[in-house]
Amino acid sequence: MKKILLLPLIIITFTFTSCKKEEAVNPNPQSEEQTGLSGKPGIVLPQEYLFPTCNDWKISLFQQQEVNNTYKYNDLTFKFCPENTVTMFNDILAINGNWYFMLDKGNPTAMTIDFHYTGTSTPWSELEGTWKVIKLTESTIQLQNDDGSVMLSFKRKEG
Repeated sequence: MKKILLLPLIIITFTFTSCKKEEAVNPNPQSEEQTGLSGKPGIVLPQEYLFPTCNDWKISLFQQQEVNNTYKYNDLTFKFCPENTVTMFNDILAINGNWYFMLDKGNPTAMTIDFHYTGTSTPWSELEGTWKVIKLTESTIQLQNDDGSVMLSFKRKEG
């Protein structure tokens, strides 16, 4: 009878003691090196860290099927703000929109960009949608589409 009771007790003991414990991660990384997600699973990068204030960004790369089309966006600036808004502007126009991170266990795995424009198809509509996050730092956002054929990178403007 004691053997019958001992077996369930051993199973319960191993079940509760073998659970993997999560490590606490500093939510406010101190250096750009710490914020890169490539090869750094478990790093939590809150959106307040990436966009603590409204900052201007430029497209540093827009590549489709190995063709560099960055020139199409040279005159545009993107202002990303912490309340999930983005404004794309130049000397002639300004278009508002929203951005969102999709998180997996606190890690940004995708970024959605959506501009509020009701006109016909526009050249910047190719920037909209959900992008896989490749790298996030204080000064760089690297994204790609699902099959990797389109790369989109932003670089924070200094000053």
